[in-house]
Amino acid sequence: MQDRANIITELTASHRRVEEALARVQSLPGDDPRRRDRLKEATLALVCQAVAQERHLHPAVRRYVPEGERLVRQEVTEELRMEEVLKDLEFTDTDSGEFAPLLRRLITRVHRHAVYEETAVFPELRRGARPKVLAALGKEVRRTEDNAAELRERLSHPPRPDLVDRARDAFEQSRPLPVPAEAGDL
Repeated sequence: MQDRANIITELTASHRRVEEALARVQSLPGDDPRRRDRLKEATLALVCQAVAQERHLHPAVRRYVPEGERLVRQEVTEELRMEEVLKDLEFTDTDSGEFAPLLRRLITRVHRHAVYEETAVFPELRRGARPKVLAALGKEVRRTEDNAAELRERLSHPPRPDLVDRARDAFEQSRPLPVPAEAGDL
């Protein structure tokens, strides 16, 4: 259970959940009415992950990783690109000729982002932050994801197509917690 509370294992598991959610969208034919619902699920999973990273991962990387600011800037740039594609998908009919290429672009970006974090960012964070700090951050990521389950229910029913913005706004209503300085400060 100690390992589960680690921010790195939490976010790695989150990467897999997002990739699986996108694969479920891709596996359905364009005219399948479930495709839009699967896209909503993937969107909420991706926005939840982005918020958890903004609140917990990015401040920790800035604090504990040499050149952390540069790594975070790269992350934020890619996250914004993913969000743009997500918004395009929201306003594209699932059976249109534009949907599949947009979905493939999003899947590629999500995969690249996960690989970058798992091979470049996470190892540096593991070297720079103490295990107790990583564990405390993991608990905060899990708390963010627990709140997301509640939000999923509220946000998945309205017919409005601006799900990315509504999900982000809902997450933003709660305040982020500070990054612990060192294990002794916990």
